[in-house]
Amino acid sequence: MLIYGNIIITILYLILAASYIVRLHINSKALDTSNRTLLIITIVTHLVIMILIGATRGVIALTTVSEALSALTLSIALTLLVLELRVMENSPGAFISPLIFFLQLIATAGSRNPIIDRNIIQMPLFSIHTITTIFGYTFFVYSFVLGIMHLYLLGRFKRKKFDNLFFELPPLMVLEKLNIIALIAGFILLSVGLVTGISLAYIVWKTVPFSDPKIYLSLILWVIYLLSLLTIVIFKLKGRMMSYCSIIGFILILVIFMVESFTNTTIHKF
Repeated sequence: MLIYGNIIITILYLILAASYIVRLHINSKALDTSNRTLLIITIVTHLVIMILIGATRGVIALTTVSEALSALTLSIALTLLVLELRVMENSPGAFISPLIFFLQLIATAGSRNPIIDRNIIQMPLFSIHTITTIFGYTFFVYSFVLGIMHLYLLGRFKRKKFDNLFFELPPLMVLEKLNIIALIAGFILLSVGLVTGISLAYIVWKTVPFSDPKIYLSLILWVIYLLSLLTIVIFKLKGRMMSYCSIIGFILILVIFMVESFTNTTIHKF
């Protein structure tokens, strides 16, 4: 059921991404409404499939990296819906929806059956670790998208190319402020996720295998975002360099998920 459910979700996100891209070239209120409706349908379908998978197994559908990545795409999609309903701003969807599809595609390609002990899943630390890490990654994904939007807007401004999308995007200062908020929120949640994850590893294995790729890559990711935030505060780093930091961090997040989804080089299974 897992693989078929992921395929259905991936197809829906592909259609959604295509629809948002079309919206870039067609200024239509009807298309805005249909995109939002399709987004809601996709989110509900995604949520229902995750619930059914969890009900079939008798445990929450967050027991593999591919399931965690799928949950991440759902979290990003939900955040997009909230942004559209609260801000009524459609332009981020054109940047975010293709990324959601790509992440869900990785989740589908790397689908595996769960191998975690049920006792671990039922531990409160497991839920805290998983949920805070997923939401932390969600904020980092939006930081990445905001960085891409900032670089796009800055490039258009320097080349004096003012198309429709240029005027639909928020101002550069707004993108910078939102990026800082996303970085801070993501860093705090990732820190909680790391602390609870290390504690859980010690409880399960009586040691913390820092040589494990998932663990040391996560620590490197934490250091990168820590240095980024310190640089922003100390050197007042903004604009292009902050966007580059967001992009580098996101690339490392992809590496972390792909290492565990497609290899057996890690003993980390939660």
